[in-house]
Amino acid sequence: MAKPRDPALLRRLGARFRSIRLARGRTQEEVAAALGLQAPTVSRWETGRVGLSLPVLAKAAVYFKVSLGDLVGEDRELPDSQYALVSAWTSLTAEQRRLVFALIEQLAAGNESADDALP
Repeated sequence: MAKPRDPALLRRLGARFRSIRLARGRTQEEVAAALGLQAPTVSRWETGRVGLSLPVLAKAAVYFKVSLGDLVGEDRELPDSQYALVSAWTSLTAEQRRLVFALIEQLAAGNESADDALP
């Protein structure tokens, strides 16, 4: 990666990365292992001493379940309650997701009985 010309930008990006890591309850070591790197590398990112390559940023976005925009500072991070829903959703099987979606559609249509929502 070419050296960025703006050290302040590197610090802002690093602070954003750290904020997301802490919000997800992850250690630098856990993030490094997930991204196939060493923990000191994550520390250097977070302090703005080095920048992240685009492939590593993309990997980190997938790991943290955020968009690249979120990772680099577009402030659209999900509130904790919505993040919990997204996390729960991703752990469901395809059939479980279909059932949950059917229930949501029925509730949104105004049906008060959850029994009516299930196929």
